[in-house]
Amino acid sequence: MGVMRVVAWFAIFVMHAGFSVSNAELSSTFYNETCPLLYDTVYAVIYDASLTDSRIGASLIRLHFHDCFVQGCDGSILLNNTATIESEQDAGPNNNSIRGLDVVNNIKTAVENICPATVSCADILAIAAEVGSVLSEWRMPIGLISDTRHDASPSSSAGPRSRRSAAKAAARFIPAPGSGSRSICRCGCSLCSHNTCNRNDRSHSRNHDRNRNLKPWNYNYSNKAVNSEISPQATKTSLVELGGGLRGFFQAQFEGGGPSWSVPLGRRDSLTANITLANLNLPAPSSTLDELIDSFTAQDLNTTDLVALSGAHTFGRAHCSTFDDRLYDFNGTGSADPTLNTTYLEILSEICPQNATVDNLTNLDLITPDEFDNKYYSNLQNLNGLLQSDQELFSTSGADTVDLVNSFSSDQSVFFANFIVSMIKMGNIGVLEGDEGEIRLECNFVNGDSSGLAGVASNHPKDKLVAKSK
Repeated sequence: MGVMRVVAWFAIFVMHAGFSVSNAELSSTFYNETCPLLYDTVYAVIYDASLTDSRIGASLIRLHFHDCFVQGCDGSILLNNTATIESEQDAGPNNNSIRGLDVVNNIKTAVENICPATVSCADILAIAAEVGSVLSEWRMPIGLISDTRHDASPSSSAGPRSRRSAAKAAARFIPAPGSGSRSICRCGCSLCSHNTCNRNDRSHSRNHDRNRNLKPWNYNYSNKAVNSEISPQATKTSLVELGGGLRGFFQAQFEGGGPSWSVPLGRRDSLTANITLANLNLPAPSSTLDELIDSFTAQDLNTTDLVALSGAHTFGRAHCSTFDDRLYDFNGTGSADPTLNTTYLEILSEICPQNATVDNLTNLDLITPDEFDNKYYSNLQNLNGLLQSDQELFSTSGADTVDLVNSFSSDQSVFFANFIVSMIKMGNIGVLEGDEGEIRLECNFVNGDSSGLAGVASNHPKDKLVAKSK
């Protein structure tokens, strides 16, 4: 534990110091001048998608992972089939498996509306992965948002009745460019009206019995004004123009969720895709530990990165077809995987009957399926890992990964700190920068006719990032 705590504190130091963990010349401030509302725009689109798709956060993290492991983090996974491009989406690990492409396209459309031809699809994937972590398992505190009035009494019923009403409230903070939409929000015990938003005003949360278990609020509003019903003549201001933006708003209103980090940006988009590398590089759910280590080593990621990034399986779902061999014919033995908890085996057998005609879904995390936490590692300790590639981290005798699983299971902060560092490292794999590649106008297609440029990306050093084949 002592060593892992040192690693965790180093991770936090790296984050706050702004040090790079790779050679990529990326910066979290890359779009500060050219697209200052980028993060808030991405955040809002994903939030809206989450109202009808609880899996979207996990899907977006996975999409970023599957992009980075194939010729680098260049948005190549987003490219559709054309006369000159064979899409990575048709590779075995991706076919009928990757999700969230429509959400990425919606994000791109929203971003193009405010910052035309500026933000790469590769950067959108990186931001979306961070948002996917942050927005897992929201819980709406009662009485924090209402339409016009505030009542701090314990009996107050003010506030949205559902996550959708929160979305509608949030939507009022994102007016169309140039519009004068009126916005109101809660700031502690009172409405944020003209010059009244005090970031230190937390009395409502502290005085309201039903909100005492909430995490400390994270306001970054810097006392800027928000127009409200009680100040109709004030300058019309949207929340996204405030210091904290939607990120500060939602972090103030929701508890739960995974780690957040400043995403290094400045990637450019590839001109090609590589289905061959997708079939070679992406780990399979049946991968052994040696195969997993080879796959990560090929991307200059180490064993700690492997265990930390595998923790993204703390939420999301998997189809029976990705693991049913563990239930009925593990490694051709005709019996179940001996490392699978027998009670869990019974549960999974009911969800995934042998020779079933329907490919059902089940939770990756048995304990807290929709929360980003460290229970994934507790599952492994109890032999409740869903995928073979998960359980291998703990059940492989003498493996270095066992101590890491134990450490992350016993201290969530250690897991979170290492997850952040590993996500940043992964996000720097084989990036295109400067005048390499392009900024796509549509994420699914290269700009114009790129048939004459098919060899450009294939000569890039990142194409050497190929895992050993077994």
